[in-house]
Amino acid sequence: MDKATTIELIDFILESLRLINKRFISIKSSDDFLDSDEGLEKLDAISMRLQSIGEALKNLDKRQSELLLQVADKEYWSKIIRTREILTHHSY
Repeated sequence: MDKATTIELIDFILESLRLINKRFISIKSSDDFLDSDEGLEKLDAISMRLQSIGEALKNLDKRQSELLLQVADKEYWSKIIRTREILTHHSY
């Protein structure tokens, strides 16, 4: 993902957000993730997409932080990137 263009990264983020929203449609509570294999698969898929979004934003921030700052402040983006770090390095 590090070699992707800015447009490719943004497209990937938007597609990932669309897929996350689609996968959340049937989820009404956190128990819905844990009650079945299908729920666990959704949780895994959503977690992977969140990690990928964080990685894409990290790459965008390195390259074109001014682009991100046109949308929101540094703290906003840092929280998303930190979420990726938590999911990647602190999952059990």
